[in-house]
Amino acid sequence: MEGELLHLGTHEAVRVLRETEDELEVEGFWTPGAAAPPPPHLHPSQDEYFEVYAGSLDALIGGAERHLAAGEAVKVPRGVPHKMWNASNADARALWRTQPALRTIDWFRSIDRLSQHGARQPPIAQVTASLDEYRDVFRLAVGPRPLWPLVSAAFRLLGWVTRR
Repeated sequence: MEGELLHLGTHEAVRVLRETEDELEVEGFWTPGAAAPPPPHLHPSQDEYFEVYAGSLDALIGGAERHLAAGEAVKVPRGVPHKMWNASNADARALWRTQPALRTIDWFRSIDRLSQHGARQPPIAQVTASLDEYRDVFRLAVGPRPLWPLVSAAFRLLGWVTRR
């Protein structure tokens, strides 16, 4: 597993550095050219830490926009909606820690498999099933906060239907 490369999209990948029960540590890679930033999401029981090593990343964390240059770091507490992307014209690289690790590595492997190792956008039916399966480590945070439980329920239903 150490050194394993997993694609989380066509412009984002991680290389596993270390995994313990307490922490998943990966090196994140973002290439330029993403058509749009990822959707906002949250981790209900995990904190994240990002330290930019090279390039720059843009982030929206709890409604506040941040531009992170090389050498800067940010913490994302559990339950806080966020998204991070590379809006520049150069590659970006960062240390990325998730605490505790829980099933994050399995979630990453699922996305890598569905995207055929970053070669395509995964089919929405398979994504909804995966969102339902890994809702303990990853939840979309789209729309107004009062609607999040309804959005989550809709994804659970779609995931259930997709698996049948």
